[in-house]
Amino acid sequence: MRDDASSTGVVERFLALVLIVGGVVGALVSLRLVLYYLHSAGSSSGWVAAVPSAVILWLYIWCVIVGLRLWRRESRGWKWATILFSMQIPIFTVPGLHYDYYAGIAVDVMRGHVARPFALALGANASIWLGPSITGFVYGMNLFACGAAVYLLLRRRMYGRFAKLAPGAPDASRLIG
Repeated sequence: MRDDASSTGVVERFLALVLIVGGVVGALVSLRLVLYYLHSAGSSSGWVAAVPSAVILWLYIWCVIVGLRLWRRESRGWKWATILFSMQIPIFTVPGLHYDYYAGIAVDVMRGHVARPFALALGANASIWLGPSITGFVYGMNLFACGAAVYLLLRRRMYGRFAKLAPGAPDASRLIG
């Protein structure tokens, strides 16, 4: 029978791997978009189009960094992984705004004006749109991201116990209540 520490290690390593792989896939796609916008469009319009893709590129690079920190069981890896998975939970569209983001795995359940109420996806996607052409209502959630965030939140007291800190860093057990 496994003890609590080893079973936690397996789950956190799996979540770390999801962030790392999803972050790498998302970063590669985003980098390609940034380069495309910079090389194919005029100088001012290219920069305008490249900026949102560059922000998303940074987000996916952050997923890789956080995944590596979670893999090494650093307390800040647990904290940021919880934040990143929480950002992946909501899916919504309201007139003028659409939001859908995931890195790694998405198990989406949606309602409203959708073709498919259930979707499974592997890889990465970031869809954040503003504009008057966006109509209709869609709402839903990424069940995988919700489960990951809840797991990490329930285990937050263990952050300090399993954390590996950089030399000279303060003791994580005093920082995390």
